[in-house]
Amino acid sequence: LTTERRPMNGMNWPRNMKVGATLMAMLACVQVAAQSDKIKPANDKLMTRAELRTCFKQQDTMKGEREAIDQDRSKIDAERASLLGERDVLAKTLAALEMLKVEGAAIDTANVEAINAFNQKAATAVSDYNQKKVVVDGKIDAWNSRNAASKARESAFNETHQQWKDQCSNRRYREDDEKAVRAGK
Repeated sequence: LTTERRPMNGMNWPRNMKVGATLMAMLACVQVAAQSDKIKPANDKLMTRAELRTCFKQQDTMKGEREAIDQDRSKIDAERASLLGERDVLAKTLAALEMLKVEGAAIDTANVEAINAFNQKAATAVSDYNQKKVVVDGKIDAWNSRNAASKARESAFNETHQQWKDQCSNRRYREDDEKAVRAGK
């Protein structure tokens, strides 16, 4: 046997390689332990049954509120699509009025009956357009106010949900307490 050290892969390894590897492993363990102390939840105290019951009630209430907000949002989105269709019809009606201008320019100015007929036709078309526009604008204004109220409701819900997460979601509790609360005890 020889105690002579041979280089591995052409490299000279230090004599105390085992000591170096051991020190590296210990350092890694210390770093992992230090990081695990940082990962602990904000409130390490166990929840009481009363606190757990309150958190579950809040969670159930928020679930119902979330469903109501989602239903309201889907109704508002469907109504928006309908209003966009009505607005497109209104734009086509306005385009038809623009075509009346071209038709009016082609009327013989000497023919009084043709002028009177055109004026009657134009007055009726403009009146119909104005009535439709008032109705569509009213629907759009009402939709805008409902949409703003829906967004405010969702924003308030999000704030409440964040408060619930801060107070309840990162806290520990006993499974037996959860079973008891769910059973109504």
